[in-house]
Amino acid sequence: MLARWLAPGRQEAWRLLAGLNLVLVIAISGLPFPLAARITPALASAAARLACVQRQGRIVRAAVTSEVYDAPVPFMIYLPPCYDRMDDALPVIYLLHGGASDETQWPDLRVQAAADELITQGTPPFVVVMPGGLYYPNVNYEAFMLGEVLPQVEHRFRVAADGSGRAIGGISLGGYWALRIAFHHPRDF
Repeated sequence: MLARWLAPGRQEAWRLLAGLNLVLVIAISGLPFPLAARITPALASAAARLACVQRQGRIVRAAVTSEVYDAPVPFMIYLPPCYDRMDDALPVIYLLHGGASDETQWPDLRVQAAADELITQGTPPFVVVMPGGLYYPNVNYEAFMLGEVLPQVEHRFRVAADGSGRAIGGISLGGYWALRIAFHHPRDF
């Protein structure tokens, strides 16, 4: 399965994500990475994909209402090309930033270009959520992600609402939190 994702032509897109000297951990219960390869809801609106002429997705800024932080917390979300014409829930990857950064870290690392390239080369469309929020010692980041980010993103965007269509990853301290959350909640990712 992995060999298919590392085939010639797809390597450049993966290098954009993996070759940035970062710690990226994708936790998917029972599914090999990448998650998007096995998602089917009608292969993520196959008809919409065939009719889609857009080559690039877009990154949208939004915020989550948070009781954990007692303030709105910004996040960025990558929506694939022709997202507005798709009806089905899409697979979603939650990417957590490093400790000294914020929700802009992944866009700065060209996550949009990597996602666009993967989709252009045949990976079914997927969404990437890049939440903000700092990892303060007194903040329950796990509760923030599971109790606030996931439900609000799932309510506002057409994304998978269970572990069969979700993945979580991170860079540096975000990688730690991704592992911790995935280990504590294996059915959710």
